[in-house]
Amino acid sequence: HMLVTGGGYSLCRHPGYVGWFLWSVSTQVVLGNPICFAAYVYVSWRFFAGRIPGEEDLLIDFFGEEYLAYARRVPCGIP
Repeated sequence: HMLVTGGGYSLCRHPGYVGWFLWSVSTQVVLGNPICFAAYVYVSWRFFAGRIPGEEDLLIDFFGEEYLAYARRVPCGIP
């Protein structure tokens, strides 16, 4: 295996998650639904807050210092 750091991964460590998050909350902006917008932000944020740390732990275990150096250079994308 090799750590991919180019393309979208040079902008953020989880471009697929960032794209999904932006798409999901943007649908509510387009629909003009502020209550659902807030709910989508909250639920999506909670989902990724629970998922990303575990995945990053696995990546650190697998790639070690290479991933840690990458993580220092490139933001997560979803705080």
